[in-house]
Amino acid sequence: MRGDMDKEADSMDLVIAGYKKDVDVGLLRENQKRKPEERVRLLQEFLELRERLQEGMKKQRDSV
Repeated sequence: MRGDMDKEADSMDLVIAGYKKDVDVGLLRENQKRKPEERVRLLQEFLELRERLQEGMKKQRDSV
């Protein structure tokens, strides 16, 4: 039983290691310095920008 758990843990470690190589730790640290309200505000601004870009892309596709 314990051997199965060790294999599963090793498998998860490989998955985590695969994702870690693509994570910018500097950005995470920078974000952690911000107050929660500022993080929420920045997220909202990002989502609004994303929505405007999607609308613009849809208009562009529809006009072709």
